Amino acid sequence: MKKFLTLLKINLNLNFGISALKYRFTKEKKKRWEPILMAFAIVIGICPLVALYSFMMLGTFNTGLALNQPEIVLTISFLLGQVIILVFGIFYVMSTLYFARDLSILVPLPLKPYQVLGSKLAVVMINEYMTLLPILLPPVIIYGVGMKQNFFYWVKAVAIILTSPVIPLILDSLFILIIMRFVNVRRNKDLFAILGGLLGFFIAIGINVFTQRMPKGNEEEFIKNLLLGNIELIDMIGKKFPPSLWATKALSQAGTLGVLYLLLFIMVSLFLFIVLLWLANRIFYK
Repeated sequence: MKKFLTLLKINLNLNFGISALKYRFTKEKKKRWEPILMAFAIVIGICPLVALYSFMMLGTFNTGLALNQPEIVLTISFLLGQVIILVFGIFYVMSTLYFARDLSILVPLPLKPYQVLGSKLAVVMINEYMTLLPILLPPVIIYGVGMKQNFFYWVKAVAIILTSPVIPLILDSLFILIIMRFVNVRRNKDLFAILGGLLGFFIAIGINVFTQRMPKGNEEEFIKNLLLGNIELIDMIGKKFPPSLWATKALSQAGTLGVLYLLLFIMVSLFLFIVLLWLANRIFYK
């Protein structure tokens, strides 16, 4: 564990340039304003997009409230966030695990493969929070305030948000570990980049078509049943990617049922993480 934490600290330092920032703020005092200005510019650039997205989620919440299914805003946001991580995280995980320049230094060291992979994946996960937080926070806040949820809701929300990137990133990592074990991609980086881009594009289109497809049958009857509350829209959407349904149920259900869904979400994430480390210890270096 000590080696893993040390390696994680080093990877975080390299990824975020912590030492460089510390040196700039303590030694190069005249350049302190540069990272502050850069961070301010990023915030200013993102704020309009987050505001527009929040407005859309508020409309979704109000529509769901009219259908007596206000938690639809949670399902859509968790599904959106996790699918984005699943599709685009493949390239990030690939470059971090196999094309990083420090691998030639790490592999000869007395480190287990799972320690190297685990520390690198943790850095990827921390980076993905920058993508997930703007997607998940507005709907979680809108639902919590709109439904006047208690303190325990916010505790569950923090736990769910922190574990949200785990399942899609581990699925990406498992896929890449298996592919890299049998296919020598390093000799054909450009080809893989093109094929990977096309794969991601077609996956995104397939998910979009699959999730938006209306159930077969009488469409007018479907809409009528939906308005009457005879159809659980949450379950229908959540079945496309069950973790989003578990997250929704964990936050929207009170008492024991909500806790059970929370535990299910966390335990599945933990189980997949253990499977990944077990597999990494056997085929990552190979």
